[in-house]
Amino acid sequence: MASGVGGFMPTGSGGSTGTGSNECSEASKLVYVVGTGNELYSFSPPTLTFKQIGSINCVAAGGFGTPFSMAVARDGTAYVLFDDGKLFAVDTTTADCKATSFVPNQAPGFDLFGMGFATNPGDPNSETLYVASYDGIGLGTIDLASMKLSVVGGYDLVSDPGELTGTGDGRLFGFFLSTPVSVAEIAPSTAKILSITPQPTVDVGGGWAFAFWGGDFWLFTAPNLFSSQVDRYQPSTKQTAKVAEVAFKIVGAGVSTCAPVEVPK
Repeated sequence: MASGVGGFMPTGSGGSTGTGSNECSEASKLVYVVGTGNELYSFSPPTLTFKQIGSINCVAAGGFGTPFSMAVARDGTAYVLFDDGKLFAVDTTTADCKATSFVPNQAPGFDLFGMGFATNPGDPNSETLYVASYDGIGLGTIDLASMKLSVVGGYDLVSDPGELTGTGDGRLFGFFLSTPVSVAEIAPSTAKILSITPQPTVDVGGGWAFAFWGGDFWLFTAPNLFSSQVDRYQPSTKQTAKVAEVAFKIVGAGVSTCAPVEVPK
């Protein structure tokens, strides 16, 4: 493992069936996003506000690409995939970046992928890192202890690139670049599509990311060249609407399984 910036050590969830922390900090309940300029922000869905944490200097840890996708573990470690296939661990409190031992191109069609954590059945304090093939062929997992990528299976109703987000009650969802783009629930154990909802009003443009928080889906897209917007899809009302805009391009988003699965009272 190459040395990185700062002194933190990513603990993650221990692996594809590892355990996370039993304690969830308030920071671990936020959404995090990363931009093309390596900007790391937190995003608070209740207030629709972004707060800059810093810039992830993964170049110093051996990276040469730009951020492509992101997932956040329960302990606050963000796993950021770069477009050269390398995977880095980022501290969401400081933006410090460390290289991982992940080897790119471990399985056909998984040179690039979307990512998201979901809790494991029967244990709300353990989680799995799921990955969605950018070639649209199916679902995989990464064991954070060995950094081995394993293929779960192929999709049955979609064949498009997908970004992933998971929940604290074990569900997994994809934001797929279908026509029109769509939000689908995925069976974590088989990769089969359980439901799919088209999003005809959403224009992905030059960047996209995805998070589940408080019972709703938060769709980050870049229909304009140098900015991103946030659309909120509410399954309870089946409505999708633009709720925020930022002056940087978001290409990755992550939310841990500590995030609420319903609107906080």
